Amino acid sequence: MQLNRKKSFFRGMLLAGIIMSFYGLLLKSHYATDSYAVYFNSDNGALQSARYTTFVFLKTLNFFNINVIKTQGIWTFLAILLLSYTIFTVAEQISETLGVETELQYCAVYAASLLLALNIAVLEWFLFPEVVFPYVLGLFCAIKAALMVSTSSKVSCFNWIGAFVLLLIGISTYQINLCFYLGAAILLCVLKTSIGLSKKTTVHIVNIFVCGGLAGLANVLLQKIVNHLCNIGNTDRNSVLSLHILHKNTIEILRHQYNIWIKGSELVGPSQFLFLIALIFLTMFSLEKLPNRSKLYLFCILMTTYIMSYIFAIVATFVWLSPRVLVGIYVFLFVFANICIYGLVTYRKHNKIWAVFIVAIGLFLVHTYSCGHGIIMDHFINNAVDQEYARQICYEIDKYEKENNLEVRTIAVGSDSQIAWKNAGVDRMAYNVNERAYLNDWSDVSLLNFVSNRLFIRKNMTDEQYKRYFQQTDWTQFDPSEQLYFEGDTLYWVKY
Repeated sequence: MQLNRKKSFFRGMLLAGIIMSFYGLLLKSHYATDSYAVYFNSDNGALQSARYTTFVFLKTLNFFNINVIKTQGIWTFLAILLLSYTIFTVAEQISETLGVETELQYCAVYAASLLLALNIAVLEWFLFPEVVFPYVLGLFCAIKAALMVSTSSKVSCFNWIGAFVLLLIGISTYQINLCFYLGAAILLCVLKTSIGLSKKTTVHIVNIFVCGGLAGLANVLLQKIVNHLCNIGNTDRNSVLSLHILHKNTIEILRHQYNIWIKGSELVGPSQFLFLIALIFLTMFSLEKLPNRSKLYLFCILMTTYIMSYIFAIVATFVWLSPRVLVGIYVFLFVFANICIYGLVTYRKHNKIWAVFIVAIGLFLVHTYSCGHGIIMDHFINNAVDQEYARQICYEIDKYEKENNLEVRTIAVGSDSQIAWKNAGVDRMAYNVNERAYLNDWSDVSLLNFVSNRLFIRKNMTDEQYKRYFQQTDWTQFDPSEQLYFEGDTLYWVKY
């Protein structure tokens, strides 16, 4: 027993080291587009988005005069530790459920569990330093809820209520954490019953879905109540239950499948699709002796897990499939990989088959690791280019103030006809990953404030003002003589 504990400890340390090496670069100060706004104002829209745990986290720091951006290294470090512990807990529970015996089998389970942590979806969480800790805390709560409803032989009232509370906390940090709960809970339930369909198993799975459904419904109801009490109108982040919206969003999600699987959301290429193909063949081979009824049951479980990946996108006002909302894809791969491991443990014990699985998942993780580090490097480049642009504008402001003995207080912002989404020198950019800070009205002037340590008042430039002060409609580089116009205490600025 003591030897097993030592081995478990070293496996945990190795796993934590891998996760730290992947995300450790982000212990250095870095900024997402939201970060510049949050630097001055702790309201990042969490309340309007029904992310109440995140809202409380930011407001608590603000109450104690702790700037979440200035102290981001602490929160990122704690997020890495908590993520490592969560993945370790999952891996150990799956190992125990499967009854793995050899170090090769442990290696396979730990590698499969790493799919939950080493991916571009969770990486985008870490690119937003102001929210990464509550988001990972929500992931932890979702996984703990899954363990509570899936590991015991009978779901007790205490376990069910405890899981509901934990899950509500988890999805109130970020609703997409529901995917972690559903994937982990269903997987453990299926593995515990050796992929056997029975009345007891069906009741257990129904309990899992009821707990998840009620927690999700509670979050939606809370949003409606809080929005009413706080006089918050409808926003583009509200959930909408409409047949028209469901149909439209479903079609849109189906259209995105090529980009998600073949292009890897423009960030990791077709590696996810290739790994999925490998899993399909390995699982078919490893579960060849499984009864046909169980195969059909397993297929339904996998399809349900995948469909659940888009549960919030389907009811959203509009579909925005940035990697951070696609954690369900990696939960699906995690479930698929562990079912394959079950087949290998139960029916195919030959080490050569295990080696093929280890090579397949190892190559996928290494490729993801490499792409992730490339995204992080581009993230720092993006920050540097954005801030240099801001410094040049601030230089022009200082020069104008000295020459005219005036103080600029207001910045009226306009955009040219085709504003650039990506900075020159940045290779990996998609959706909100490494987007220019000047795309958004909440981050453009906020970045100027951040660089200058001033508080300029932002307002939108009118069409009449644009036509009056500016001749050109499209630029490809910064030209202060053409894109900046000063009048009194106001700077008129056109973003290119």
